[in-house]
Amino acid sequence: MTNSDVDVVGGGGGIGGLANAYALATEGHSVRVLERAPEFAEVGAGLQLAPNATRILRDWGLLDEVLAAGVSPRRMVFKDALDGAVLTHLAFDDAFAQRYRAPYVVIHRSDLLTILVRACERAGVDLVPSCAVEGVSADGDGAVVHSAHGDHRAELVIAADGLHSTLRATLSDDVPICSGYVAYRGAFPVARLDRRLGRDELNDITVYIGPGCHLVHYPLRRGEIFNTVAVFASPAYRRGEQEWGGPEELDDAFADACADVKEGLGSLWRDRRWPMYDRLPIPRWVHGRLALTGDAAHPMLQYLA
Repeated sequence: MTNSDVDVVGGGGGIGGLANAYALATEGHSVRVLERAPEFAEVGAGLQLAPNATRILRDWGLLDEVLAAGVSPRRMVFKDALDGAVLTHLAFDDAFAQRYRAPYVVIHRSDLLTILVRACERAGVDLVPSCAVEGVSADGDGAVVHSAHGDHRAELVIAADGLHSTLRATLSDDVPICSGYVAYRGAFPVARLDRRLGRDELNDITVYIGPGCHLVHYPLRRGEIFNTVAVFASPAYRRGEQEWGGPEELDDAFADACADVKEGLGSLWRDRRWPMYDRLPIPRWVHGRLALTGDAAHPMLQYLA
């Protein structure tokens, strides 16, 4: 079955896919987004939005919603993970906003996705869940996206299907490369945390930097939730072991850390972890009627994301 033609078909309904869809729809294009999951949802927890992102959200008329759902941190503080000493800090004050022409915001990934879903719906984007993209082929002056539920013809196809992109195979036969780093995350209501948080911690992004590891925490949802991320290099991975990156390695990686960092480890989900992957650069992200975006084009490791 071939579905009705549109100007643009997006493969993948995450933050990148919906952002592209909304931008194109507001320019008058008809857009359809195909998402393999049964609903448009995000996994993970917090996301930092620097001025290069918030300027775009402001131009789209979405920044007020983002500010209402997120937190405008007072500053980003870098500390030594071993002794807790302050190394440096960056203030997100009026001078910062004036210099970069936009604010710095932290927000829960699912809240940002919800804002983008609603924006796409208002803009007339056709959002299609439970529709996994299987491939793309050229078709005269356009392209056809193939899925288990039929074909979708468009003038442009945007591959936003993530790290393990199906559509990237049209441009490259490369595979994701494991970095040997693994991330643990956690986001809990402040009232449920076992540790007491000071005023600075509830208003700042705090980054603890250690040898082969770092821990970041900051508030979300108007300060109601506290988000923590810990990343470390796995010795077991370097040794070539099949099982690596488990909770025991997490604790070992931060064994020499200061008390504040060790307390932060208690705010992580220990039943899940995120191995960190990269890809080698490819010569182009566009081929014919297909364009890659987001992790399908350029996955980023933790020190760039």
